[in-house]
Amino acid sequence: ELISLIQSRLIGGEQVPGFLTGTARDLGYMGTIANPVSAVTQLGDIGVSGALHGFRNTIASMFGTKNVKMVDLGLDDIGQEFADLTKTSKALKGLFKWSGFRAVDRLGKQTSMNAALRKNANLVKSEKGEKAFREKWGKFYKDDIDDLVADLKDIKRGGKVTERVKFHAFNELSDLQPISLLEMPQKYIDVKDGRILYALKSFMLKQYDIVRRNVVKEWKEGSKPKAIKNAGLLAGYLAAANVGTGVIKDILMGRDPELDKIPEKSLWALLGVYGFNRYGIEKYVKDGKLTDWAIDVIMPATNVVD
Repeated sequence: ELISLIQSRLIGGEQVPGFLTGTARDLGYMGTIANPVSAVTQLGDIGVSGALHGFRNTIASMFGTKNVKMVDLGLDDIGQEFADLTKTSKALKGLFKWSGFRAVDRLGKQTSMNAALRKNANLVKSEKGEKAFREKWGKFYKDDIDDLVADLKDIKRGGKVTERVKFHAFNELSDLQPISLLEMPQKYIDVKDGRILYALKSFMLKQYDIVRRNVVKEWKEGSKPKAIKNAGLLAGYLAAANVGTGVIKDILMGRDPELDKIPEKSLWALLGVYGFNRYGIEKYVKDGKLTDWAIDVIMPATNVVD
């Protein structure tokens, strides 16, 4: 299994989609998310950070000094599915820049990374917290865990951000977003022209993974109170964050925000994170057209092509 994974990453991962599929995918992105309205939607990602890293840590990281930035980790792309160098990718990246999408995405990523570092730096201050941190990360860092704990304690005292701390920030962000090939499904890596099927879906799949690790896995391992707490936090923060961005978009586009429908909007804001949107449900599912709905979910967006 390990040999298979390494071959996929080092051989399949270096492949670039063909001209037709790469162009169709990039045009799909241009017609759906490369605009200022979608840039506002990106602010909803900060809700995951609030749920898992704490409200105070997230707000302080959003508006305060960033100890770690994307450039420190060599990160430039919004996500791995946008990283392939195709003929149209340069134009797509230009649209991401001028629409504000890239700037908002960078804010969200840097907020999540620094919120995680704030949380961990506070955690290792106490003996109990340090023990919890070592139990979670010790199996990954092995002999380096002592140095990482020392570095985190040093940050709290205003010390230098080391390469170990930057690497940990990368790992924390990887838990929340598909920022590298390591976070993508193996079939995505192996079948270069099949990557179009993952267009606009890698972030959604990652949200399922977050629930799997922080809710389902915790429940199965016997930490039921923690699983329930994590489920509640994720539901609350994601609903609030995405309802907030929805209201902002309504105001920007001159629509009535319909504040009296906040409870209903909260439900759809939460379900939307996992791929269930109101439009698809009302158009297909209510009429029993489950196959049509499934096809609509799976097929890549083709607005610009149409």
